[in-house]
Amino acid sequence: MKRNEKAGNREAQMQRLLESLNAWVIDHWYGRLSLGESFWINCFFVNLGAGIVLRRFTLASGGLMLLGIASLMISLWQLVGLWRSAQRNKDQQLFWSTVVRVLCVLNVAAFILITIVTLFSDVGIFANMPLGSAPEPPSQLSPNEPSGGLSPNPTPNVFREDAV
Repeated sequence: MKRNEKAGNREAQMQRLLESLNAWVIDHWYGRLSLGESFWINCFFVNLGAGIVLRRFTLASGGLMLLGIASLMISLWQLVGLWRSAQRNKDQQLFWSTVVRVLCVLNVAAFILITIVTLFSDVGIFANMPLGSAPEPPSQLSPNEPSGGLSPNPTPNVFREDAV
């Protein structure tokens, strides 16, 4: 009987935690949280925590795509909630709400600029390739180069039969 009570108690606690988290996410989206909570908790510390966690993982390209989509969705949630909170609090905190709205605009402008630069650089790489060809593999360091420079030949002379 005690196990069932503990499992039921844990389930109820987990349900309350999920409801509380869901309410927090929705309250942020609609700007109902204070400007400090929206900025420091939902933007600064969420980004700091995500950065620490992501430094621990290397992802395959499929994982990077999912990570990119999730990152975009979280950033949108952060910016919309932060902007709405700044709008709601502009009468009480005019200076900080203005600073936060300027930061939101700069964040969106930086995102657009980075996206454009990335797209154009990727297009430039592939536009210069002949049709139907793959990019050349990167050169490797070759120990037989006196300066230790790059050489397209990855096999050093010491491994060749005539080098003996």
